[in-house]
Formats: sequence, structure tokens, C-alpha cells
Amino acid sequence: MSLTEEEAATYDRQIRLWGLDAQKRLRASRICVLGVYGLGSEVCKNLVLAGIKSMCIVDHRTVGPDCIGSQFLVRDEDEGKNIAEAAAPRLQILNPNVQIQTETSDPEQLGDEFFKQFDVVCVLGLAAKSSFLERVNRICRADNIKFYSGGIYGFHGHFFTDLGSEYSYVIEESKNKLANVSIDDGADNSSTEPSAKKSKPSEEANGDDSTKMVKQCMEFAPWARASNPDWSCGASARTIRRTSPIYFVMLILQNFIDHHGRSPATSSHESDFKEICSLRDSILKKLQLADTVVPNDLLRQCIAELSPVCAIVGGVLGQEVIKAVSGKDAPLNNFFLYHGVQGNGMVEKLGYS
Repeated sequence: MSLTEEEAATYDRQIRLWGLDAQKRLRASRICVLGVYGLGSEVCKNLVLAGIKSMCIVDHRTVGPDCIGSQFLVRDEDEGKNIAEAAAPRLQILNPNVQIQTETSDPEQLGDEFFKQFDVVCVLGLAAKSSFLERVNRICRADNIKFYSGGIYGFHGHFFTDLGSEYSYVIEESKNKLANVSIDDGADNSSTEPSAKKSKPSEEANGDDSTKMVKQCMEFAPWARASNPDWSCGASARTIRRTSPIYFVMLILQNFIDHHGRSPATSSHESDFKEICSLRDSILKKLQLADTVVPNDLLRQCIAELSPVCAIVGGVLGQEVIKAVSGKDAPLNNFFLYHGVQGNGMVEKLGYS
């Protein structure tokens, strides 16, 4: 897809940053975001401003006080309206060149064909059950659609990435460096940078005599395996005690969602807190980990979507989607976990043997 003169002027800074070819790929991309609370609204904003072709925002919920407090696409006067329909006009104002569509059906009632019309599908802050995440991820893997899921819980948050069993991308490399070097994919979760499985020179050039573009390939694990790795052997066994506590918080809250179909709420904070503590004890005992891995204070911070945390996690996720669509630079593989109290993010690679 070629850019018009108006679009070239609008995206001039971005084109200077990641190149015209990458911008053209973005301009041809069709993205679906399920869930338009705090995290979803941040990702929508970042991608619409980046200059994608179209975005479909999906949410069957209505605007309430929690939604208004977590994002900027709805206002007090929108209370009681459908979230997607209330957010769409303000999202459109950010970039009139992007086609904005809405879907107000319950996402779990959408057929497989609905998801197959997109290049990227993001399930964000929807309090989606594991069965739904596994189903959508399975559809995406089968049709080579990029899949993301994520959520914000108080001061903390995460997102998960699955770009398929053999995702290819290019990186810029100095010509003085040997190009045909095999890089160990490894299993050391302490690294915050993903490893490439193999690399070879690409025919694509950037016009700089001192650098060249090198094609690489990376494998991703599906959600079902990454959210329930075999901790008894391989890479997982070696790293379980170094895994971020936010990963286990995510598992605990996912179990709560699977039981109740919702996230812990401010209106039922005390009873919900007791239940997630009980789930914590059960999950950590099964994994032979001490309760202190996820202390009570950490769980007490896991209520609602705080807008500053949404902005941080949504900013990183938006950049990851842009990288994946443009095919430039190594993506994060496969969990990004944000610890808001400590103010740091960590990448964990889980679900691999």
C-alpha cells in the first residue's frame, strides 16, 4: 500500500525512525483490540497514531466509574453507554486516516471467522477466561495472525506475545560483524533481551555502507503452554525460583477470573482478597514455592486498572505490535511483567522445553 502525500507528511518523523517500508506495512495492517478499559485504550491510541490501516475495538461492557477513572477515551457523560461506541469517536479524532470500527457483542460469542479477518488480535483487560484466551490464540496460530493478551491489576501488569512457531524479522547489524553466526536460543530467563534462533544476511539494505539488514527467526510458545509450563524439567525447572512474582500474581488472578468471570473488584475487595490469598496458597504449594514469593501486600495492590500503569505497559505493548507488524527488530519473547512498586519491567520466556 502506497502512502499519499498527506500521510507521508503526517508520518514523516516515524518514517525517518523506522523507514518507509515499515510504515507501508503498518499502513496495510488490520488490528483488533478486545477490551477498551485502561490498557486497551492506551494500546489503541498508540497504534492509531502510528498509522495502521484499520482498527476494530470490541467490548460488550458499559462505561462505569472504574472505566472512566482508568482511561481517557470516555468521559463522565458517557456513563451507561457501550465502551467501544463511546471510545470510538475520540479515537478517530487522533488520526482521521485510520478506519475505526466497533463491535459490541460479547467476545466469547464471536465466531472463528471474525478473528481471521485481522493481522493482529489483542485481548486486553477483558477479564477473559483461560478457555477463551486459548481458543483465540489457537485460531491466530493456525492463520498466522499475531496474538497478544494482557491485563493491569493495580500497580502491576503484564502482556503475553505469540507471533507463531517461526516468526521472521530483520535487525540492523554492523558489516564488520560476522553475519552467519548461529545464536543459541537458550533458556536463561534472566535476560531481558530475546535470543534469535538463526540468522542470515537479508537482501534488504538500508543504504548505509557501514550496516546491513540481517534476517532472523524466532519461535514462540502458545498461551496454553506458556501459562502452564512444565516446571519439573528443562528451562522452567532451572528458572522457577528466579521468575518474577508478577508472573505468579497473573496466574492467581487468572484462576480467580476462571472461577468468577471477572477480576477482583473494589466493591468486594475484602472477600476477593481472601479468595486470591487462598488461590495463592494452593498454586504456590503445587509449585513447591514458599508463600513469601507472593506476599499479602503484593496481592492487596491488585485492584482496578491504574492509569499510570496502563500507560507504561500499554506503551511497551504498542511498540511491540509496531515492531511485529513492520518486521523490524527483535520482539520480546514472551511475557512482559511490570512491577509497579519497584518500578521495573522484566521479560520472562516460559513454555519452552
